[in-house]
Amino acid sequence: METTGQLGVVHVTSMKKVRGHVRLTYVAGLRALASIHSSRNALRTIHQTLSTTNETVAARVIEERNIRLEREKEVKALEARVAKAKVAAFLQEDNYVITHIGKTEAETLTTTIVERIAATGRIAVGANHTSQKLWLMHDGTHDIAIGKFLKRTLDDLSVGRGGGSHKQAQARFESIVELERATAEIVKRLQEGMVSC
Repeated sequence: METTGQLGVVHVTSMKKVRGHVRLTYVAGLRALASIHSSRNALRTIHQTLSTTNETVAARVIEERNIRLEREKEVKALEARVAKAKVAAFLQEDNYVITHIGKTEAETLTTTIVERIAATGRIAVGANHTSQKLWLMHDGTHDIAIGKFLKRTLDDLSVGRGGGSHKQAQARFESIVELERATAEIVKRLQEGMVSC
């Protein structure tokens, strides 16, 4: 290539400031045309979905983002109320180990419930079907190394992967069946005092 004119169409895809300089990323020629075509198709889809024009699309996207952020705040507030109510119900039980199974709830709600149960001095076991994860936690007043206990139990069952610290631990599983099996065994061992590592 002897001249820059031979590049044909040049399409700048991004601009970033790096150590006082501007770094441009671009594509040229047929790649530039393909990139422009892809961008136009994406913009057309946004226009159709949000009923916007080139002049109004930016404001509408910002508005949608703000609505989403407000909804996320509302969801968090509702989750906090649900967690408080569920923990209050659990504390009516006179159990050393309290188990919470979240079959359809968000992972954040399960972890909030587990944290609140642990803060009351109980050993909390929480399982979330959506993420196929399990949490164990206590407030530090128990002489149980939760992380080691969890890892040992998972090794014995040959399921899941996880570990943690003295006070808290978590594990992830390949299936809900594995998660339920591990949860049942962990609760059994905790209730029977089978916590040696």
